[in-house]
Amino acid sequence: MKKSKKNMLAILALPSTLIVPSLVAISCGDQTKKPNTPDKDKENNKVEKLSDEEFQKIVDQSNGTNTFDFQYGGMLGSRKSSDILPTEFEKNVSNINLIPKSQYKSKIETKLLNAVIDQDDASENTQHSNKTGSFKINVEFKNRSTGKIVNKLIKVDGFKHNQFGADENGRIPSDPSQGLKTDLEEYIKATLQQRFKYDNEKYMAILKSRYQNKPYTEVRPDLHISDEEKAKFNKLAKKLGFDTYEDAALKGFTLPSWEGSDKGLAINGGDEVAKGPSWVDSLGRNPFKIYGLARTLPNETYRNIALQTYSVTFSNPDGRGERSYTNTSGTAWLMDYKKEAGESYPTKWYLGTNVHVAEALKENITHAFSMLRLRQNGQIKSTFKLADLDDHFIRFGFEGTKGIKTVYTGKDFLKKDPSDYLVKSQKDKYKDVKEMADFAVMELDFKELVKTAYARSGGGTISDLPKTAEELAKRFTSNYYNNHSQHVKFKKVSYLKNYSQINYPLVKSKETNVNPTDQLYALGYPSAIGDFFFEKYIDDDQLKVARWNFSLWVNSKYNYYGRLTQGEGSASQFSEEELKQGNYLSYELGYRSFSNMPGVTDAFLAAAHLGSDFYTSSDGKKYMNFGLQYMPRHYAPAGGASGSSIRNQNNELVSVYHAANDAAKTGLSAAFRSEGYNYEGAFGEYNLPQYDLIYGGGKDQLTSYREAMQKLYPGEKTGLFPEGFDKIPEGFEFTN
Repeated sequence: MKKSKKNMLAILALPSTLIVPSLVAISCGDQTKKPNTPDKDKENNKVEKLSDEEFQKIVDQSNGTNTFDFQYGGMLGSRKSSDILPTEFEKNVSNINLIPKSQYKSKIETKLLNAVIDQDDASENTQHSNKTGSFKINVEFKNRSTGKIVNKLIKVDGFKHNQFGADENGRIPSDPSQGLKTDLEEYIKATLQQRFKYDNEKYMAILKSRYQNKPYTEVRPDLHISDEEKAKFNKLAKKLGFDTYEDAALKGFTLPSWEGSDKGLAINGGDEVAKGPSWVDSLGRNPFKIYGLARTLPNETYRNIALQTYSVTFSNPDGRGERSYTNTSGTAWLMDYKKEAGESYPTKWYLGTNVHVAEALKENITHAFSMLRLRQNGQIKSTFKLADLDDHFIRFGFEGTKGIKTVYTGKDFLKKDPSDYLVKSQKDKYKDVKEMADFAVMELDFKELVKTAYARSGGGTISDLPKTAEELAKRFTSNYYNNHSQHVKFKKVSYLKNYSQINYPLVKSKETNVNPTDQLYALGYPSAIGDFFFEKYIDDDQLKVARWNFSLWVNSKYNYYGRLTQGEGSASQFSEEELKQGNYLSYELGYRSFSNMPGVTDAFLAAAHLGSDFYTSSDGKKYMNFGLQYMPRHYAPAGGASGSSIRNQNNELVSVYHAANDAAKTGLSAAFRSEGYNYEGAFGEYNLPQYDLIYGGGKDQLTSYREAMQKLYPGEKTGLFPEGFDKIPEGFEFTN
């Protein structure tokens, strides 16, 4: 599936990156009947024998018009191709059939899978399809005699077009952040606060136009504040680095409000407000492609992360039959281990992920689960295939739930509830809604897992899987325990407390190609249905199974794709210093609550919920996003990337990714540590809380991973806690 090229503030319908592959298959699969579908019953149509060699020849020679005709239904039913814009075709794919020409009717079947619209891109010498009347369609050919299926991308033309590339509604496609741009030389010289002012004025102009320039009081009838109180707030907000009351209201932020003599905070209880991208994030890049890089590892840092990161899938009964299951997938990563007495290699391991991924594990209900990672033979600068088709990846499978359990979740992790800060009406309405940092830790016990373990790679079974718990754990974890230099750490100081650590220069120094700040590395396994890097003809076999498979994805430059493999003659265009780099934080405004710190936000104020409601847990309770969050640049993959770790060049874990927004071209990740932030009364009693999800000790927090392990294993030790769980390691204590 290609990424949709949306208008600047089009809202993402499903902001969570959790994916349920089988449900996707049901909603998008062959069950949907197309209009005027011809009768293909074999009793009514004689099937002519056709060898697969002859079939392949027909496919190879097909250029569309010589093999099939279009049959339009729905809104397009009475129109000809020359009257249909490419973008109209793309939106109505489900109402279009491909009818084989008479000489092929008894030999082949053809199915239209999707359309691929070209965008204006000077660097790739392409024009928008609405300007040329040409685009590509992904067609599935089936040999009616043998059942063989082949996919092919075919260029079609002769469709309606115009010189401006306008769509059927008269809109002219353009850079989605074009209206936000500022003179670059002036922008580079400006302070972070000045940059926010430049960007925010233009961002708000577009957002207000969507509201038809209605005042915030009409857009947010839940807010009530006097002009005097609002003026006080705006004065304090400017000092704190927060938006004005009016602009924050239109962005859907949580703000102070009065109900008579009662003052509290009011959450935007409706749908999530639409978000738009940052023009800064796409400097020197095609703004339609800055979602990240698929199936490619530009450097050894990404490779080492890949050896520690897993695509995890849980299979649960779906209620439709005894052997019918729903698969739920996310991303997880090695975090800690516990070595028992007498073991040469630890058999208990702890993986970090999201709450909403870990909750797919249901004790005594989950039928099976599996975890896939890169194998040692997977090297940098390679272009991999889909994970389950490539022998550079290995999938470990296990039956039932013996040997796996969740030991910590970031649900209700603070001393105070969100409702404690709200106005009276919302205090009652949301009294049962708790706070959540979308982070969880799962324990794997290989003494149990070894009993049911199996493994596959590239579609084939691996026969030499170890038979002992220690050796299986060693194989599963890529010998992590013995590779001490690759052990993960956690960052001791947040970017909120010291933003200079991540404040990257927009223009690199002439003396060096390396930026003098932290760089961030993210890696996950989203659904391949969002992988827009597939190449025509070359990847037809992968396109056919993409919706049921996964693509390794990193927060790197999209233009590396297919250009790094040695011997292709193009790797030299990128220096080794450039390829070693990671990425940074996003300048996006819709989620940012700290105006002078791009990429940093307070979830309770800026993103208490995603989409239209709070997260509903497996226990039936609702939770709102809470705590410090970071927005990574160039990382907005499809479903399945939930749980990706965000870490820096020192292998220090910074945050865990939990939501992507296609329109904003960024996402949200929950920070592991927050020193807190004093809003000086601007939000009543609420201040950004102080906490550490791993080590605990924050004045505002109730739980942590350390304290959960302390209850489970009193007196014992792990890799992260070599002196036991009673002591917070040096450097992670809070001093105030």
